[in-house]
Amino acid sequence: MKELNFKSPTFFERLRGMLGVDFYRLFHTPMFYIFLGIAAVIPAMILGTMGMENPQTGEVAEPLYTNTWHIIAAETPLYVVNNIADYANMNMVFIFGGIMVSIFIGHDYKSGYVKQLFTTHAKKQDYMLSKTIVGVFSMACMCITYMLGAVGGGLFAGTAF
Repeated sequence: MKELNFKSPTFFERLRGMLGVDFYRLFHTPMFYIFLGIAAVIPAMILGTMGMENPQTGEVAEPLYTNTWHIIAAETPLYVVNNIADYANMNMVFIFGGIMVSIFIGHDYKSGYVKQLFTTHAKKQDYMLSKTIVGVFSMACMCITYMLGAVGGGLFAGTAF
C-alpha cells in the first residue's frame, strides 16, 4: 500500500493565499472606490468653498487655510482640538479609513466567510495579518488620493503652495 505524505502549507503560502483573496475582494467591491472618491473630494471641497459669502448675512467667511499644505498636515497635535475645523485635514482620512476597514471585516462575518475559513484551514493569525496588510494598503491609497485632491483643490481655489 502506498503511503500518502501530505505537506502542510508554510506560513508564506497561507498568507499569500489569504492576501490574494483579500485584494481580489478589495478591488472588486465598490466600497473601496467610493472611499477613494470621498478622500479625493473632501480636501477639494474644503479648499474650494472657503472664503465664500454667507447668503443670509452677506459676510465673507474667514478662510480655514491659506496654504494648500496646511490641509494635508495638522498644525497642532491630534489630541489638541479647539474646534471641529481642526479635523478638516488628513485626520479625516484616518477616520474614514477606519470605517472602511470595519465594514470590510464586518462583511466577512456577515457573509459567513470567516466561519467557513476557520473551519477549513486558516489560522486566526494569518487572517488578522492579511486584513492588516490590506487595511494599510487601502489607507495608503486613500492618503495618496487625499493629497491629489488637496493639490487639485488648491490649484482650483488659488491658495499658495
